[in-house]
Amino acid sequence: MTALHIPLKNRPVYLQTDARRLLIMVRGEPFLIYSYGNDRSPSVSALYAADNRQVAGKPDGTEAITIGHGDVNGLSFIEGGHGAITTQELVVRRGLYSAGFVHHLFWRDHNDVPILAESRRIRVMAGPCEGGILDITLRLTPLLESGVRFAASAHDILQIHLAAGLCGELMGAMRDEHGRCGHHEVNGRISRWVSVDGVIRGETVGLVVLDHPLNPFYPTTWHADRFGTLSPSPILWAGVEETLTRTIVLRYRLHTHFGYVEAGWSHARFLDFAAEPTNNNFGEQV
Repeated sequence: MTALHIPLKNRPVYLQTDARRLLIMVRGEPFLIYSYGNDRSPSVSALYAADNRQVAGKPDGTEAITIGHGDVNGLSFIEGGHGAITTQELVVRRGLYSAGFVHHLFWRDHNDVPILAESRRIRVMAGPCEGGILDITLRLTPLLESGVRFAASAHDILQIHLAAGLCGELMGAMRDEHGRCGHHEVNGRISRWVSVDGVIRGETVGLVVLDHPLNPFYPTTWHADRFGTLSPSPILWAGVEETLTRTIVLRYRLHTHFGYVEAGWSHARFLDFAAEPTNNNFGEQV
């Protein structure tokens, strides 16, 4: 039996395309929505745990996962900024056990000149504890001979915007690998992973965000606040600013889960991630 003959609800992962939107399902349920319309910065609009419980993204339109930066050569590359991240090519990949895409983009300045090339690889797989696995790999290449300057900013490269049930003093529980708990303890501290748990529609769900050992400045510091923003911060870790003169690759993994998990479970997921072979294929070769 081929993948096309397996009923949707029985497929581990399934990818569906729409106009300027991709939906990836895990075990027949929504897991990730990715939007890339011409009038917006490409981003993950929503991220779900099992049974349609949204763990990232907010009803006010805040995206689940955004990629950009608040100060690149003096320009903001977040939604509403003067810099723009534009699509060059998007290649979808479907398989029986994983699905995803490679998105090639340019970061353009206020004169529409490309200053940075980005290749963004997204891969989704079914995971343990009725969860899903989201791999995000970013390749950033400066296009200016003088390099591209990343200055200190509240918005660093990758930001996760947690749903209401996973943030706030009373609603969510955040911790890192060193046992520090709460956003005020995680913020500005070094860790290889950060986990967040909360109760959504009467059930405990959560996610774990993993840094990869091959990332620049590993292990990273983290930005976390009471509004639900969680971000590994490789640029801010380096100091006030960092001038990018060569290509860098950033790798992250997010695990969603259903039910409560202990710190040992989260650390085991990090060890799995660290031990996997590195895949440097960003779609240039078939």
